[in-house]
Amino acid sequence: MRIRSVLAVSVSAVFAASAFAAPSPAATKKTAKTTKKATTTKTAPTTVAAAATTLAPAKKELVFAIILPSSKDDKAFSEAGYTGVVTAAKKVGGKVIFQENVAVASAQEAIRNLASQKPTVVLALGGQFADAIAAVAPSFPDVQFMGVNGTKTAANLSAWSLAEGEVAYLAGILVAAENPGIKKIGRVAGIEIAPLKFGSAGFIDGARSVDPDIAYINTFTGNMDDVAKAKEATLAAANAGAKYIYTGMNNGLVGMEQAASEADVLLINNTTNKCTDPKSGAFYFGAVNSSTSFATGYIAESFATNTYKANAKRSNLEFPNAFGVVLCTGKPKAKTATLLADAEKKLIAGEIKVGINPAKP
Repeated sequence: MRIRSVLAVSVSAVFAASAFAAPSPAATKKTAKTTKKATTTKTAPTTVAAAATTLAPAKKELVFAIILPSSKDDKAFSEAGYTGVVTAAKKVGGKVIFQENVAVASAQEAIRNLASQKPTVVLALGGQFADAIAAVAPSFPDVQFMGVNGTKTAANLSAWSLAEGEVAYLAGILVAAENPGIKKIGRVAGIEIAPLKFGSAGFIDGARSVDPDIAYINTFTGNMDDVAKAKEATLAAANAGAKYIYTGMNNGLVGMEQAASEADVLLINNTTNKCTDPKSGAFYFGAVNSSTSFATGYIAESFATNTYKANAKRSNLEFPNAFGVVLCTGKPKAKTATLLADAEKKLIAGEIKVGINPAKP
């Protein structure tokens, strides 16, 4: 799939005086020129310049590049990852370049395109890009690479897990403990990659830790963005008796919401909290807080604070504020809260292990 040309957009070219020396007249004139309307080029990724507000940037310009599997405005996974990087860039005085709607078949080309701009780091958002980023990284030894939900590491390649299996385990507990006697739950996701398979297993195993007899329907549509397929699979799960369905989509989430508007089913979102969304909040029972935006933001900020770890594997499990679950109607029951707190401690400690498949078929 050919990568779509994107437009360079200037958000801000003004930096805090505390972080930079006062510009010369010539520099000011040059800066003014950069604020003119950008033009579309054939290969240039989108650029977002951001103002420094809190942390002083490193001497070398910080440039954060990110590959997105869907639109940066998808109200789901890609938007969360993109928002985290942009927020961090504003904080540290860096800029963001990105390419969106990148298919697996085009991933290496897209990653090379960004890496050739010599950014500080290239983030590939999604486990489906693990092979592509590992293939490209050796060709750019002076650039750092990060696979978000990736699995591979190298001298200049690290991996960050969003702990999708573990946080889904908490979502399963939430559903089962808040709804005693529930007979069946569901999971509808896009492609069969490890993070999403861990999420399915975690959701099912978490629910069964409360009630071992809960049945489940686990569906992979084969596409993260196909709205029609997502809707069809969600309606099928609802018609088969699943009252609560855990999501696993990018743009396909729209289809799941359409199904929830037509069927007797509630969703638990696996990426962002949509409980208060004015258009779709009524379709949600809860959400997990395996914060994608926290992860991408933390990665970006670590280059400003010189705490980035190359050739390392990190996880949201290291950060309690980026790991948890939300009930849309408010606080869960006391018993539910106790179960969640106990499970969270054991998951973080490694006492509960989530496999890539449910513990029991």
